[in-house]
Amino acid sequence: MKTKHEVTTLHARPASGKPTLPAFCRTRLLYLIAFAGIGVVVCRFLSHVLHWSAATVEVTLVAACLLFGARAAAGAKLWRERALEELNIKAAQKSDELKAAMLDALAHDIKTPLTSIKASISSLLSERSSTDRQRELLSIINEETDNLDRIINETIEIAQIEFLDLKLERRCYDVKETIEAALLDLNHAAAKRLRVDIPEGLPPVSIDFRLAKVVLRQLVHNALKYSSEASPVLISAVQSSGQIILRVKDSGFGIAPAKQSLVFNRHYRTGEGCYQANGTGMGLAIAKRIIDAHGGQIGLASRPGEGCVFHIALPISQES
Repeated sequence: MKTKHEVTTLHARPASGKPTLPAFCRTRLLYLIAFAGIGVVVCRFLSHVLHWSAATVEVTLVAACLLFGARAAAGAKLWRERALEELNIKAAQKSDELKAAMLDALAHDIKTPLTSIKASISSLLSERSSTDRQRELLSIINEETDNLDRIINETIEIAQIEFLDLKLERRCYDVKETIEAALLDLNHAAAKRLRVDIPEGLPPVSIDFRLAKVVLRQLVHNALKYSSEASPVLISAVQSSGQIILRVKDSGFGIAPAKQSLVFNRHYRTGEGCYQANGTGMGLAIAKRIIDAHGGQIGLASRPGEGCVFHIALPISQES
């Protein structure tokens, strides 16, 4: 015995397996047949009243049918375009869902063994039986494990931004609070090198909080990587011409003028100081994409041997 759902399915799709005509097209076809029948009756009536010849009746009927057929064809074309647009939207959504699922699975597969390594190293460091040399090596492994975990998190976050649609969730945020939130994950040694100069009373900016933190972290990490451990990194903000200008200044190797236009390209690395810095070469490209999506600008000023100043310009929130 067939269930109600099965009976409905059989009626909705013929036994051949081919889909039936869309309801829109079936309706238009019925209208065309009905109109043709009505047209025949009307034309016959008019031929008796107005004494039209048979040829005139036929021409009038054919013209009316062609007109209605043209309108039906235009309607069918519009329906097809809408149907294709809906299919494209659904396909894009499915693609994004698949990419997100793959990234989540990849993140889980990578971070699970890393968590086990971290726990094992912490356990070994807590034992007093280790020699000084062993503890030194374990401390290095522990520190590099933290670095690897940070790189993995950044890489996954960058991949999510790169391969999925960049959809901003903008709100009004205080500039100082945003910068402080972006610096929370820095270790103690890195935090000691920062000098933050944010004046009070700056108007809020309309930003996607999570993505703005990605940009700020990228600029600060770059400044820390490409400058000596003894040099400070300066972070400042000012209001200018309806914008908030954020600056991150380091005392590193600097970038030659000929190379400055290339630093925001994917996988580009300048060569100055790269032997001591690890990374994917994607950070600044992603940062530029995020800032562009906010309607802002990102750039730098630098001279070889004098460090770099990266700046971000974000529009002030209209709600302020």
